[in-house]
Amino acid sequence: MFYIFFKTTGVVHLGYVEKGDTITSEYYIKNCLKPRICEINKQRPKTGTQSFKFLHNNAQPHVTKTVTNCLNQAGITIIRYPPYSPDLAPSDYWLFDLIKKNLVNDTDVESQKTRITKLLQSIPKEEYKKMFDKWLERMQLCIDNDGHYFEHLIK
Repeated sequence: MFYIFFKTTGVVHLGYVEKGDTITSEYYIKNCLKPRICEINKQRPKTGTQSFKFLHNNAQPHVTKTVTNCLNQAGITIIRYPPYSPDLAPSDYWLFDLIKKNLVNDTDVESQKTRITKLLQSIPKEEYKKMFDKWLERMQLCIDNDGHYFEHLIK
């Protein structure tokens, strides 16, 4: 399984979970969040993670108290994610579909890693920006529809 951190300018990190590993909140903090927090602090030496906003879905490892505490201690603002809203997750409505369309039936994990990495690197920065603009539009549709499903309203 892969995990991807991305922002308006592209992929920040692509990771791979080894077969048999389980993503718990401890795994998520140790292997995903802490390294990203360190990287942000290096990239932004004056402000670090202050005023940094973070969105992740409601997967069980993401919503535990230990994860929330980790992000709060780093000064990261967590963007609340409505329950049962895959139509609001940029990874669900854009990125994962794009990856699936471009994958072939590789049985070799290393070739899958290579193929996905090249695909993500080939996406122009403008596409990531458009995706986040669409996310803001989707958030507004969600608000306008009192949190109800709105996918059918998207043009």
